[in-house]
Amino acid sequence: MSLSGIRVLDLTRVLAGPYCTMMLAELGANVIKVEDLVGDELRGTPPMKNGESGYFFSVNRSKRSIAINLKTEGGKQTVWDLTRQSDVVVLNFGPGVPQRLGVDYQTLAAINPSIVYCSITGFGESGPYRDRRAYDPILQAMSGLMSVTGPRDGEPVKCGVPVTDIFSGSLGAFSIVTSLYRREKTGQGQYIELSMLDSTLAMMTMFAGIYFFTGEIPTCLGSEHPLRVPSANYPTSDGRYIHIQVNDRQWPKFCELLATPEMADDPDFNSMAQRVANRDRVNAMISAQLCTKTADEWDKIFDEAGIPAGPVNTIDRALENPHVMAREVVKTMFHPNTGPVNAIEMPYRFAKAGTAIRSAPPQLGEHTNEILTELLGYSNERVTQLRAESAIA
Repeated sequence: MSLSGIRVLDLTRVLAGPYCTMMLAELGANVIKVEDLVGDELRGTPPMKNGESGYFFSVNRSKRSIAINLKTEGGKQTVWDLTRQSDVVVLNFGPGVPQRLGVDYQTLAAINPSIVYCSITGFGESGPYRDRRAYDPILQAMSGLMSVTGPRDGEPVKCGVPVTDIFSGSLGAFSIVTSLYRREKTGQGQYIELSMLDSTLAMMTMFAGIYFFTGEIPTCLGSEHPLRVPSANYPTSDGRYIHIQVNDRQWPKFCELLATPEMADDPDFNSMAQRVANRDRVNAMISAQLCTKTADEWDKIFDEAGIPAGPVNTIDRALENPHVMAREVVKTMFHPNTGPVNAIEMPYRFAKAGTAIRSAPPQLGEHTNEILTELLGYSNERVTQLRAESAIA
């Protein structure tokens, strides 16, 4: 696997950081998840099954867990010893917290100058908002993402998935791998500062382009694209929806399939610019025709004609889609408390040195003894002493 031999010290919790380190783990890195003695707060977040959290499971596969109390001297020393044996440190504490706990970049780089250190925070480590608390929906709101999400003329809504967390975690993994490549060439470590607000603003690039070019402020358009028509969800006869996106070349064929060939040559509709200008009329005419068949019937018709379209699926339909099943996107892992559990594999596929779900998420402190004795060479007596001091669990 691509990152075999790379050891990652994972001091993250909740979502963005754990997703980042799970990506690294399933590329082959040896990820040690460092938790405090009560564990990552996601461990208690529903849905629960036999005491285990499905939410925690979704971002903590393929790791080992060690429970350390960083507020004790023994705990700090243990993390410092682990740093000496690591290539990467990832954390998502608020500004000032790493310094208080002794895991700031200056401290750890003095211990291991070649360390790649990635700090993920809500607002970054500079600017007037650096100390504000941040969660995914707040960042969706402040970045402008919510302002373009939701029904036309309706109130803004958040995306259904925590896109700020997932995208920030993905950028974190990308920046870490880039830094490891640089280290191979220079021998130098790296400090990475990643702001989740900055990451979300990066997702807004298309809408920012509209604003930069025209001065116009984009607003909510529901499922519609601001620069393309048709590109939206349309209701079908079975109460479901189908999403269709058609360009100028495909437009005449699309009109033929709808039994409205007159639309193809209508000067109000025969170019993308004209359809955008007359979007309400175009969408009304399309909706009137699509209500005559089911979503699956239209999907088959459009697929055979080469028209880009797809039904709006619920998660069960999406996962049970024959194409998804043929690609074996869903994998099964085994956990001692839950038994077999399904998970969605990472999407990238390599011809060589691939990726894989290597193990189910660890139980809290499951590997504490193993890591301390085998990796750091601590004696059993030393481990017992640390546990008596509440430095580890």
